[in-house]
Amino acid sequence: MGSSLGLQPVEKMVDAVFGHIDLGDPRREKRLQQVARACIQSPGVSFGQRFGSPKETKGAYRLLENEQIAGRDLLDALEESGGQACAGRERIFAVQDTTELDFSHRQTIEGMGPLHTQANPGQGLLLHTTLALDERGSPLGYVGISLWARDPEEMGKRSQRRQKPIEEKESYKWIEGIERAQQSIETHGLAEEPSPAIIHVMDREGDIFEVFEKVYACGHGVVVRASRNRNVASQEGYLWETLQAQPVGGKTALPIPAKPGRAARTALLEIRWGQVTLQPPRTRQKGKVPVAVSAVWVSEPNPPKDGKPLEWMLLTTEPVESWEEVLEIVQVYRHRWRVEELHLILKSGCRMEQGQFGSREAIEKMLSLNLLAALRILTLRYVAESQPDCAADEVLNETEQEALRIYVRHRFGQMLGARMTVAEVRQWIGRIGGHLGRRGDGPPGVRTLWRGWRDFQLILSMHIALHPT
Repeated sequence: MGSSLGLQPVEKMVDAVFGHIDLGDPRREKRLQQVARACIQSPGVSFGQRFGSPKETKGAYRLLENEQIAGRDLLDALEESGGQACAGRERIFAVQDTTELDFSHRQTIEGMGPLHTQANPGQGLLLHTTLALDERGSPLGYVGISLWARDPEEMGKRSQRRQKPIEEKESYKWIEGIERAQQSIETHGLAEEPSPAIIHVMDREGDIFEVFEKVYACGHGVVVRASRNRNVASQEGYLWETLQAQPVGGKTALPIPAKPGRAARTALLEIRWGQVTLQPPRTRQKGKVPVAVSAVWVSEPNPPKDGKPLEWMLLTTEPVESWEEVLEIVQVYRHRWRVEELHLILKSGCRMEQGQFGSREAIEKMLSLNLLAALRILTLRYVAESQPDCAADEVLNETEQEALRIYVRHRFGQMLGARMTVAEVRQWIGRIGGHLGRRGDGPPGVRTLWRGWRDFQLILSMHIALHPT
């Protein structure tokens, strides 16, 4: 069975991704691994701070701007490693999402496209990420990375785009995400092992009729949040009305994590479910037939007075007959937050949009390194929940563990045993990042972890300086 790409000490993680890439010169390959390790160890820090010397800093920038190194090759290496991490598993979840990379402050970079409105377009790139998770929701690696710029000529032509075939629309990214995940997993898996079942997980933007057609054609599954009141083959005629006619099948409590401007809370939910048949879209009916799916309607009848009620209409190709299967679909959809957190780490923690890049190629190369750094932080966050007793050896080498033991003893007055666990690593990296560790605080989140991981590198550097080998 493949292991999570992010569940490795830094040097092994970098070697697993870039150790076999051919850049035409061993010195470039060595420099790539050096820069990748530095990016993972010090997320969000400038090259000058990472390397300390002008020579090493200049070498890192030269690597990014070297025209003989293709950024797409580095992104493909990430996908290959992600596919290998899925090998030997029975089922994986492929969660997809898109984020903007805004480089409006770098007007001289060619190959950018508009991001916002016709009046205020800005400039940058669109990143669509497909992240593979194991059945417990822990990150495994990337099985799809697409990067593109919008065509400025298409700004303000939304009504015309409705008449185009799906292949010519930006929404085709969801279909491409399905294809890339399948190719990554099947191409880079184990020849003697069957490919895992793939369940794609998408938010409302992925609610496209062709997505359901595609997953049925590929033999995959999907859980997607409905974006609109679709036409369905029922007495009521529409999706929401059809589910409204169903009795409440059960009630459950769901913890809702905090986010900026919103406190954590527990939502008390009612759930209805049933089978529906989606009608093809009126503008694209030719050659299409209705598609049968299950619908799970999650609603909050009594939301807090100052809060927006939680409501999800989930459409899935997976069986939904028992209460246990209904709850599993709800949990699978909640896994989608992982990719949102990943993008948060990438942009706020790794500061992907702040780099002083001179070209789009340099952006692609730096993106591959920062995606690896973001994956490591996200993996630590969730592996510590799903496998709390996993040995710390899986994420820290011996020197890093010893530095953490000494610092925790002197700073917090706590003694860590000879055999630390991943849960303990997360706890103390979180404390270094500012997490208070009180009984009601919950585990450290991704913001705290990236700050803690960044600051731990200073602690580690001092430890190495005081204890030379």
